[in-house]
Amino acid sequence: MNLRKNLFLPTKKANGWRTTSAGRNTRTYDSPKTPYQRLTDSGVLATDRAGRLQLLHAQTNPAELTRNINRIQQALITSAKDKTLIVRDQVS
Repeated sequence: MNLRKNLFLPTKKANGWRTTSAGRNTRTYDSPKTPYQRLTDSGVLATDRAGRLQLLHAQTNPAELTRNINRIQQALITSAKDKTLIVRDQVS
């Protein structure tokens, strides 16, 4: 989950406030970027860590990662189904 979230899912970050024409304050946001993009764009990583991060990003297939997450979630749902039905029948 963390690999998918940090490498491939873009997020918007709040970067300030502005006043609308009606006088209300509202948040302003930057353009969507993944945490990976924000980190590489900032230039704070040492070159060896940046290289390892780039290698990890290049080797990770987002479609395969999503399929594995879905497979694991379905297995958890299936394993909990029988227990949930038993508890539901005992309560009602």
